[in-house]
Amino acid sequence: MFRHDRWLSWLAALAVLGICGVLLARETTPGYQPYQEDFRRLVEERFGPERAARVPEGLHQVWLPSAERVDRCVSCHLGVTWTGLEDAELPYSTHPEAPLANHPVERFGCTLCHGGQGPATRLPEAHGWVAHWQDPLLDRQLAEAYDVDPWAFLEIKCNLCHRFEDVTEGAPHVNRGKELIEEKGCRACHVINGRGGNLGPDLTRVGERSPEHYDYSRLTTFPSLLNWQMGHLQNPKSFTADTIMPDFGFNRSDLTRAGRDTLDWVIGQLNSSTGSSWVISVEGHTDPYGSDEYNERPANRRAQTVYNYLTRARGGVPASRISAQQGFGERCLLLDDDHANPQRSKAEHQQNRRVEIWNLNGTQVPTGCRPVGKGSRGTAA
Repeated sequence: MFRHDRWLSWLAALAVLGICGVLLARETTPGYQPYQEDFRRLVEERFGPERAARVPEGLHQVWLPSAERVDRCVSCHLGVTWTGLEDAELPYSTHPEAPLANHPVERFGCTLCHGGQGPATRLPEAHGWVAHWQDPLLDRQLAEAYDVDPWAFLEIKCNLCHRFEDVTEGAPHVNRGKELIEEKGCRACHVINGRGGNLGPDLTRVGERSPEHYDYSRLTTFPSLLNWQMGHLQNPKSFTADTIMPDFGFNRSDLTRAGRDTLDWVIGQLNSSTGSSWVISVEGHTDPYGSDEYNERPANRRAQTVYNYLTRARGGVPASRISAQQGFGERCLLLDDDHANPQRSKAEHQQNRRVEIWNLNGTQVPTGCRPVGKGSRGTAA
């Protein structure tokens, strides 16, 4: 019995030692080492063993004394300045050429533009997804968490240096934001870059204020400064009851009073003797600002909002009467030259942000755009 227990004790001790060895190896192995090994294999496959042998090893960093930061991102992202890896997966791919022409890595590093925790060499610390780090990597994962266009996220930091430019080359979302400030008349109440009224707070550095200064109790999403700013812009009075700031209708997919009145009329028509056999299609659309992927979401939300009202309102129609509810994003613009005319009025832009309700008349729901000016269009949301 004693002999048997002794063997079990030895086995348990060996198992513990093995686990400790694995953990020690993990902690002492640099986080970038597996990525460098994979990168070397990728280079060998594409360019041969001689080129792979020249791939640098060990820790790499960019020191930016004037910005008081060190970026070690290039320890994993070795292919940033390589040619021929444009189609490789991250972190091995070549960086797009245009931004680096004026922002070379050796002068600007990585985190000034992309965010993240520059000195770290292991995930998730390097991407800044850790407690108390307020400058996370502005990647697709974070954009999806905020339901924001990933390309707009990539441009957020451009304005740190380019804030005084009327137009920033290669930053359409930043440019559109500056246009909106003029269109909405924000400077009537707010000082921005030294100009504007004093009815509201100075917005020049509002994005750099400490997150601890905000009340997140009215947020329906997770608490963060960006969520607070987006929520406040979309519905000012829900965050500050006594504000005089109007509702500008940013990213609006809910129904207005006029929209509900329109849909009540549609329900009446569908329940009438004339429309009792109709089967309809509900189709959402938006304007061209933002990527195609991003614009699909508000278009789908608009269509879903109208569908919900038609099926759930008093006297609503059965779901079987609605063949489809879908979003077309920016594919079907009423103003087909909207891209070339960013100074259009709010009313003109609103024409593209719409929901159309079609009587199918026995036809199938189209996969493309309907001809402008034909059929029954409804601007309900």
